[in-house]
Amino acid sequence: MSMQLTNKVKIGIVWSSILFALIACNSKNELTYNVTGTASEAEISFTDAEGNSQKETIALPWQTSLKVSNDVDFALEAKRSSPEGTVKCEVQINEDSLVDIEGQVFAACRGSFTGNASTYQWNSVKESDPPDIFMPVVAKDIQAALDTGLPEVNADWSLGPYEQSKDCQVVDENMVKTEFSLQFATGWTAEPCSAEVTSYAVFRDREEDTSFLVELPWFSHSSKPSEAVEQGWQLLEEQADNLVATGDGIRLENVAELEYGDIKIPMVDVVKKDAKVILKRMALIPGKNGAGMGFFAERLVETSVVQSYAEFDALTRKMIASMVIDSFTPSVIDVWLTNELNEDGSPVKNLRYFPEESSQVLAVLYVKEFLPELELDLTWLKEDDVIFEEKLAWGERASEGYVSFPLTTSEPLDLGHYQLNLKVSDSDLVLEQSQYFTIGRAEGDYLDEILDLHYGGESDRAIVTAEKALQLYPDSAALRNNLGLVLRQTGEPDRATEVLNQALAIDSEFANPYYQLGVIYQDAADDQRALNYYTNGLKLENASDSLKSEMHLNRGVIYYFAEDLETAYADFARAIELEPANTQALYNYAVTARRLENYQEAIERLSQVAQIWTDNSDVYYQRALSYEAIGEKELAVADLQEVLALATNNHDLERAQEVLSRLEE
Repeated sequence: MSMQLTNKVKIGIVWSSILFALIACNSKNELTYNVTGTASEAEISFTDAEGNSQKETIALPWQTSLKVSNDVDFALEAKRSSPEGTVKCEVQINEDSLVDIEGQVFAACRGSFTGNASTYQWNSVKESDPPDIFMPVVAKDIQAALDTGLPEVNADWSLGPYEQSKDCQVVDENMVKTEFSLQFATGWTAEPCSAEVTSYAVFRDREEDTSFLVELPWFSHSSKPSEAVEQGWQLLEEQADNLVATGDGIRLENVAELEYGDIKIPMVDVVKKDAKVILKRMALIPGKNGAGMGFFAERLVETSVVQSYAEFDALTRKMIASMVIDSFTPSVIDVWLTNELNEDGSPVKNLRYFPEESSQVLAVLYVKEFLPELELDLTWLKEDDVIFEEKLAWGERASEGYVSFPLTTSEPLDLGHYQLNLKVSDSDLVLEQSQYFTIGRAEGDYLDEILDLHYGGESDRAIVTAEKALQLYPDSAALRNNLGLVLRQTGEPDRATEVLNQALAIDSEFANPYYQLGVIYQDAADDQRALNYYTNGLKLENASDSLKSEMHLNRGVIYYFAEDLETAYADFARAIELEPANTQALYNYAVTARRLENYQEAIERLSQVAQIWTDNSDVYYQRALSYEAIGEKELAVADLQEVLALATNNHDLERAQEVLSRLEE
């Protein structure tokens, strides 16, 4: 500050150079869960701010917001409980969408988040309705069955990609080319579309005049095998009855349950009669975890009924058997990253951040029901560069258990962000999954440590920590802001200015650097630049009320010293409005009120300050001047006596004595 500014400060106006609660460090992130869709009601579960699971039945749309830390796991699941409609889940952090997905019955959004309002990263997984991973297997089985089971049928067809249909519509039977089309099932409680099953995967062997067609709907059922079979029979009976009731079908009493090992499959045959005779076989194959597959096949009778039925029976049994054996024996795999194992090979805990001196990271896989022909490919990467690869054929290993794959180095792993890519494959399907981890800590941890070290008297270590953290998070405006704070308060304004301008180049909407740069230029008596930074910072919506209050306070001081008292008065008033606990703003407002001859306002506000700053002689001196101005000499003298009792320097004593002498004349 200049000498002139220092002298003015002694009159009583004081400005603030403290850094108030850093948005990117000490404040909380806002995590928002949203459930929407066309359904009216849903059952939901979500992970709260403490990491506990909460369950509710809610009306749509639904939203809740939580204050969470800089490192959090999130999970939101929604299952439709009304008869019809869709459900959609979405997770937001600080109003930015991280993940969303819509399903007919079920939608789930899960993942993890680390960072702050300025800089963050996340991993996410989303799921809806029964998984479609097994559809390529089914397509392959149907193609093989057709090749061997119906040699006389025109083989001029192609199997295109399957895709999702929408709005509960059956796939158009006049498609130009053969495709698989998948619309997920809506469940047992849903109203069927056009009295038909509510989801379809359709295959046929020709482009026109179809002679063979298969529909593969997903459906939900009880997890208890006996109940699943009973539910399957119920649905098939309804389908058959619908055909017979309309006069379009004849129920055949030739089959009941098929058995494949311990799996029982309800099956019904119907003959449809329209312009042509069509054989229709309907079966429901129970799956695991309450998700099963329907099998609805039709065959145009082109030769004798006996021959057509014999071929149709053999072919469909083969298809159903292949689906039971292959499609509903899924492989399960879970992946953890850790550095310590329990005795059974399981991870002690799942880690996303590893200590900076780590020389080993373990990928732990839990596998179940893997077939011998499955292969695992693991690829370790650092920032897109491959550092290690490993391939494992499952072979004769146990079908269930934990398997560990280490990433081990002779030297500690470098600070940085890493990735593990896992691919599970066989001749029919490929599953891919990626896990992300960091050698180092979460950005929020570094932000806190920088301030803790600095205010704990270890500013040099705080600077080293900030520079190391910037190696991991080079695009972090928050880290540069904290580094700028330390540099500014340790007497390096030029370096602080450079770092803070870098923060604004990364995030021009980040309010804290504007405040800090305003303080630096106010310290240097460059009032116009300081005003520019405060004013620009006040325009930002993401600035907290406490930070805006400080910027109004400091801007008001500049206007006060420039003798623009009305503008200073307005700034101090706004500072109090934003942060009523800002005692410095309250004091400055009172002093300015006295200068503007608003004496009663000055006295009222100074009396409030006196209850907080009980031993500050300036407060009593300013109130004494206000009492003198309205002729309350006794009250003025009482306040001046307080000044004499509290004063700690000759300047305060001398000015109090001067006013006392004037009052005694």
